Amino acid sequence: MSAKVEPARFHVRYYDEKLSHKGKGVQVRRFSNRAAAEKFAAENRLYSRPCVVEEMGLSPETGAKVVDLAEALRKSLETPGKEPAVSEELEVLVPVRFEITPEAIAAKRANYAALSADTSAGYEQVRLAIADCRTMRVAVEKRRVDLKASALRYGRDVDAAAATLTAMLESLEEPLKALKSAVDDEKARIKREKEEAAKAALEAEIRAKREAEEAELRAKREAEEAELRAQRQAEEARLAEQRAALEAAEREAEARRKAEREAEDARIAEERAKLEAERRAADAERAREQKLRDEQAAKVAAEQKAEADRLAAERQAIEAEREKAAREERERAEAEAARVAEERRIEAEKLAAERAEIQAERDRLAAEARERAAKEQAEREAEEAKARAEKEAAEVAERLATLRPDFEKIRAFAAAVDKLADSRPTMATLIGGAIVDMAAADLRAIGRGLLEQSQEEAAAQ
Repeated sequence: MSAKVEPARFHVRYYDEKLSHKGKGVQVRRFSNRAAAEKFAAENRLYSRPCVVEEMGLSPETGAKVVDLAEALRKSLETPGKEPAVSEELEVLVPVRFEITPEAIAAKRANYAALSADTSAGYEQVRLAIADCRTMRVAVEKRRVDLKASALRYGRDVDAAAATLTAMLESLEEPLKALKSAVDDEKARIKREKEEAAKAALEAEIRAKREAEEAELRAKREAEEAELRAQRQAEEARLAEQRAALEAAEREAEARRKAEREAEDARIAEERAKLEAERRAADAERAREQKLRDEQAAKVAAEQKAEADRLAAERQAIEAEREKAAREERERAEAEAARVAEERRIEAEKLAAERAEIQAERDRLAAEARERAAKEQAEREAEEAKARAEKEAAEVAERLATLRPDFEKIRAFAAAVDKLADSRPTMATLIGGAIVDMAAADLRAIGRGLLEQSQEEAAAQ
């Protein structure tokens, strides 16, 4: 299998949570321009750290050349007793030499030591000396940049070559991952369907049990409500009977009072008729005895006065008796009404107390039912949570057991890379030594990166 892979100019490492269960949480996305890479890096993270845009500015021709040279250097290092050969294309033999020497600077110092700016001529000499120093300092900086450029260029070429090799390996790895992922996805689907079926069966069983309990509670509650309704209806019938008896007693008392009033009125009318007859008899007697009236005027006047006093006394006695009877009747009626009101109040308080007791009992039964249902619900949720936690712990343990051999291989490979960095050869030139030192540092960084990535993958699981 071969593929033409263009080296990426920019790439971003990020964490994809959807692929973490397959051991492929850390992914690499490549871009042809920096703006798109920076936008993608801002929208994603590498675990808890922000993503970083890495630039690889190596051309395809230079990348292939660097790969060939790196392979030749590796073979040379693996041959015992053989000094590694360094390609002339990588070794830039530029001696660390500046045109401005310490001796020239010492001579300038001796020449400028006696300068003074007190006079116009001295001031001009000082100005020219400063310009001379500035010119030499700029020349030194330019020479420094020129000498260091090759080492910086080599570092960029190494990074670009690594990116090119990584892209080629990933083009080989991705189809294999796709084959493995298809099988893993199918296994996950079968496992998920089994779990969903088991969960559905458990939920159906719990739902049926809950519905049976609710039906039992509903039947019990309906029976209690029916019993309470019957008790309330009996109580209402008893109160209605008592009210009917009280109303009958009131009607009877009213009829009795009416009869007594009518009898009293008849007696008073009879008395009045009797008095009227006596008055008419007296008038007749007075007419008959008209001629005797003069002689017996005093006697008649006395008799009339006595009769009038007697009649007045009788009227007062009759009125007093009537008022007494009316007052006694009112008192009896008021006492009877007070007694009836007191009995009604006592009966109402008793009925309210019974209703409150019935309501309290109903509330207690409802509270017990709610507490029992809440307790059973909490127990079910606790069992489900425990089952889920045990299941998740088992899955994590299984994933860690599956990934552990790969982690051990990564650690072994990182140790081998670090060991290779420690076994670097001795170079004949400073530039060669600097290049080998930089390569060793890059190897150590690769080893540390492998260890950190494996640890992050393990922590993410």
